[in-house]
Amino acid sequence: MDILFYHDMSAFQRRAFPVLKSQCAVNSLKLGILDYYSQDGNESNDHMFAVGIKHDDVVAVFMQAQSLYFFAQEAHFDESIHCAIEEFLRRDIAIPKVMGVGDTALRFAEAWKKRTQTDFRFAGKDYLHELRHIGDTQPTRGTLQRATLEDMPELKPLFSTYYREDSGIAKTDEELEQCITEQLAEDEIYFWDDNGIKCMVTAILPFDSGVELTHVFTRPEDRKRGYATACITEVCRTLFQRYASIVLFVDQKKIAANSLYTKIGFQFVDEMNSYTLSGAAEF
Repeated sequence: MDILFYHDMSAFQRRAFPVLKSQCAVNSLKLGILDYYSQDGNESNDHMFAVGIKHDDVVAVFMQAQSLYFFAQEAHFDESIHCAIEEFLRRDIAIPKVMGVGDTALRFAEAWKKRTQTDFRFAGKDYLHELRHIGDTQPTRGTLQRATLEDMPELKPLFSTYYREDSGIAKTDEELEQCITEQLAEDEIYFWDDNGIKCMVTAILPFDSGVELTHVFTRPEDRKRGYATACITEVCRTLFQRYASIVLFVDQKKIAANSLYTKIGFQFVDEMNSYTLSGAAEF
């Protein structure tokens, strides 16, 4: 097997998409990563794109930002891992964390440990949910609105709180405005209005025949009032008119969020496990 590295995003996408789209359960995540890579400026952040080739067919895909995302056909899984690790070590490519569906990341981490004589630890689990039907919900005061640039003054403090709570990141006013402007141009931001913005959700558009919901956030002082349920439910009703599939990822530890999405009509589809890897020893 040969591991081919790409600098040209469009060339990588042409080779990688058939494999990525063959695994529909995590299509959203993988194409979301590719979309992130294709945004101006992100390509300079030491990203890595590679595919595993056997008999001229792509059988594995590797994408790296802060983590390595690894996807491979089961029949070529072990060989893909072995070849990739040898190439990463030869090229001195750092892999601080690996993420994959089911036990794929664990198998990669174990192979990395054996080859480098280092260790790894479990870093977390995300659940992938897909909307199967829209359940019955109690009416909530307010209305669903699609955000525009005119809503920037109210969106900025909401996004600021979201980034601090979710990632521990404090963004400047300029960074917030740029981030929101880009999302409004590329995706769809919705919010629940009840004499002011109470909660929001972003629909990443589109992946194949569906969308991914992200940035689901309710203002701390407005939680447990039904705003999130109402907002997500109505967003799903709107999106279902245009897209065949709606998915989202939820941290395993967020029990309330997982319960909320189940109530709305989402069902568990798959899981993404991540492992932090120790640096490779000198050889």
